[in-house]
Amino acid sequence: MASGSATQAATARQLGPDGKETGTVDVPAEFVPADLPVGLLKRTIVDHLANMRRGTQSSRSRGEIRGGGRKPWRQKGTGRARQGTIRAPHWRGGGVVFAPKPRDYSRTLNRRERATAFRVAVGLKVAAAALSVIGSLDLADEKTRTRRAWLDAAGLEGRALLVDVGISQGLARSTANLQGVVVARADTVSASDILSADHVVVSTAALEAMRKRRGDESA
Repeated sequence: MASGSATQAATARQLGPDGKETGTVDVPAEFVPADLPVGLLKRTIVDHLANMRRGTQSSRSRGEIRGGGRKPWRQKGTGRARQGTIRAPHWRGGGVVFAPKPRDYSRTLNRRERATAFRVAVGLKVAAAALSVIGSLDLADEKTRTRRAWLDAAGLEGRALLVDVGISQGLARSTANLQGVVVARADTVSASDILSADHVVVSTAALEAMRKRRGDESA
């Protein structure tokens, strides 16, 4: 996907209900970008990490500490260093110099940038052969060992992201105790979620829903 190259068709492997590969499926042209906006992808990841910061740390400055309004001793004649208040930062129980205060670390991309970053993120997984398509992510039962066997059959090692149009009870229960397995909805999964996964498995309906996204969702 070099800059300026023509967009070419791409395919992803198709999985069967047992997790084994059954063939390939064409990937929508929207997920095969003609160039690779590295700067935009970097901003997407940085913004996502910044938005995860709570920014709730807080300490009191000298003006917010109770007491200390009276000068502890007179200015001269005591043999001690002059002091104005016992709430100064160098006193025990005093205020904090440059005290941290709650702040908002959130950053945003515009809608077009979010849509572009999302499509490119999916395209990178397609190019790396790390995206698979399946008819349905639901299994015959909701057991964790059944899901584990399905993941092993599909060769999904590392962090796996399963995307569907809706998270069914069976899908949620079978993946709840599996470390490294994340489930997301097609209308809310972000570019950062996709980029941070080693493997992405999407249902056929989810792939179509992702194709229709306009960038209104969070990146």
